[in-house]
Amino acid sequence: MRKIILLFILINLPMYSASWEIDNFIEVEDERVIVLKKGKNYYTLENKLNSIVFSEISNQTKRTYVIDSNFKYTLYGFDINSNHLIYNDYKNFYYYNYLEKELIAKVDIIPSDYIEFNHDNINVFASNLSTQNCNTETKTLFQEFNIPNRTKVLYNLPDPKGVDLTCFSRRKVITPLDTLIGISQVSEYKIKFFDRSFNLIDSIVSSDSNWEQYYEEIPKFDCHSQIVEHINRTRDIIYNFSQIWLFNKLSDSIVFISWGTGTTTNGNTKFDYYHDTWKKVDDGWKLIETLDQTKLSKNDVFDFLSIELNESYYIRNGYLYIIKPYPIELVSEYYKKSKIEFDKELNKYYISNNLRYTCFIYKYVP
Repeated sequence: MRKIILLFILINLPMYSASWEIDNFIEVEDERVIVLKKGKNYYTLENKLNSIVFSEISNQTKRTYVIDSNFKYTLYGFDINSNHLIYNDYKNFYYYNYLEKELIAKVDIIPSDYIEFNHDNINVFASNLSTQNCNTETKTLFQEFNIPNRTKVLYNLPDPKGVDLTCFSRRKVITPLDTLIGISQVSEYKIKFFDRSFNLIDSIVSSDSNWEQYYEEIPKFDCHSQIVEHINRTRDIIYNFSQIWLFNKLSDSIVFISWGTGTTTNGNTKFDYYHDTWKKVDDGWKLIETLDQTKLSKNDVFDFLSIELNESYYIRNGYLYIIKPYPIELVSEYYKKSKIEFDKELNKYYISNNLRYTCFIYKYVP
């Protein structure tokens, strides 16, 4: 079994982005491992051969716990708070004391991709098109579980415009703030902020010149057919306009929005991605930075302006995590060097080696 390698970086770093600096990089088994940083420690959770394996990495030492040896589901989310952790499959979350090796609670939940601690609550939320949530009032669901009282509250939030496109790749359209719940539209550049009584309190609206609006009707999922039939009906239009893919918070007053516009070159279709940082200023929101992924830097290969994000990253507590198929030795050797040099060596490496993965961790610096 390959060990996870943790490399600590001396923070005298060249920063081509004004707001992000590389914090660390960690070798992981594959793309499905979830990595989190809390305080000075790093934590990983993965489903390895139907066992949930949890690791704590501190001061170059690593402790590993098998906390569930009969987990036959997909692992979706993970968070940690003191000596407790939570993780979820699609229909349950598990509240676990990893120091005592004790499962405190297994709780049935809404079909959900995301889970997190929030003070005395555990929040689960999702807005994904699926047959499991077709019978609910809306497809945009937010659930709070109060830890001391062991009570649950379910909020059926207004569905975003374009919700019937959330079957394509993993989306994140819900972001809880301190007292509000933010919901991003999918087929329109608009973020709406609601209180717990569904009152619209605030909003972000952008008129970026690269945004291509879709004005036709998006096919609806009727809940009677298979989801794959709906995907086939909408596949022809998915690249014809811009969409929001991920909506994350960096703090209660700063949010990070990733969106893409479909393009076709030489018969190949793809999304060009943009990443916008918005800050709450007085009574409104101000766009303070945009990362245009069509103009990546070729200088430092692992600088934030050089690494390709697309929609595969995640953000927790001001840190951005993205896993790349890069062997850790090459990452260490070519850190701060040019992308051209690194790509050349990477191609040589994979002529005779299997895939290996590194998780890059970036810290947001306001």
